[in-house]
Amino acid sequence: MKINNMREMNQYAKELAEKNIDVLLLLGELGAGKTTFTKAYGEALGIQDIKSPTFSIVEEHPYEDGVFYHMDLYRIDDEEELYALGFEEYFQRPGKIVIEWPQIGLELIPENAQCLEIIEGPGEERQVRFGTREDFGI
Repeated sequence: MKINNMREMNQYAKELAEKNIDVLLLLGELGAGKTTFTKAYGEALGIQDIKSPTFSIVEEHPYEDGVFYHMDLYRIDDEEELYALGFEEYFQRPGKIVIEWPQIGLELIPENAQCLEIIEGPGEERQVRFGTREDFGI
């Protein structure tokens, strides 16, 4: 699906935030807009001031239905680091989880997680593809 500008991306993030998605895996290159999407997703849940958790790994944001966990696994080297963080325990908590750079933790992430790939285009244009882990082969 083609997204032409930030307004459309914000609307798409809102639509996904309103769905019953417990875990959303964000795929895409650096600069594709994963954190920008996540900010709009959080705003749709009533959360302000979402920032990238690149250095903290996990940011927790309480909202009406639980906690929104925004994770960024970019700086994780292996699954052992995830075990040390109690990574798998997050999936037992009420709320929603968005994971940027999920590839290192795929063995620990529930199979029912949904995926969103964001591909950067010219200017604000993006291509997005949404589906299951099976659809993405991960």
